[in-house]
Amino acid sequence: MKLRQRLGNRMLGRLIDCPKCLSLWVAGPFACWLGSAWQEHLVLWLGISGAVVVLHKFDAWLKPPPAAFVEGPMEQNDGMLRR
Repeated sequence: MKLRQRLGNRMLGRLIDCPKCLSLWVAGPFACWLGSAWQEHLVLWLGISGAVVVLHKFDAWLKPPPAAFVEGPMEQNDGMLRR
């Protein structure tokens, strides 16, 4: 959180807000560490980033939807609240 506050609303701050953009920056060093040739670096970079995006989408799909609040007849006029 402190890093994000330091970066503010500048270009670097906006680049780490998006999970898809952040996955590119995090996957880069791992691709350089795992690959040996520049072609491998490129494929690993995009592959790791793509896997993170798929996992992020899958995680969002697994979360239950937020509970819906519907005001019923008891809540409309219970005599306790002022209008």
